[in-house]
Amino acid sequence: MKIKMVASLALGMMLAVSGCGTGHDRPDDSQETVTVQTEKGEVEILANPQRIADISGVSDILYIIGHKPVATADADAYNLTEFPTYLAEVLDGARIVGYSMSETVDIEGVLASEPDLIIINPRQEQVYDQLS
Repeated sequence: MKIKMVASLALGMMLAVSGCGTGHDRPDDSQETVTVQTEKGEVEILANPQRIADISGVSDILYIIGHKPVATADADAYNLTEFPTYLAEVLDGARIVGYSMSETVDIEGVLASEPDLIIINPRQEQVYDQLS
């Protein structure tokens, strides 16, 4: 129940940043956008993002609903260069860009992963403008 509540809160309060200049070729139908309401106001994002950077700490839930992040801040709390054991296989290949409980993140690492959607939580609000 607590995980569902945290996930709903994080996704509901997400500060989505889109249009990070990916340069990836997508079929025309994947260019469809939707407008979502965030704490920063309305944001237009791709309807079906393919490259998600999650620094909010819900990469495991994103995976469960069918999205594997290309960048994540779901690092192991004791070793920030590795995934927690229970996520190692699930997130294999994703770039670790920080720790979700931290206010900072490797902005260059996030942008280098060329995301078409970045999900952050209010804790990382100070990097919102840089990620935009």
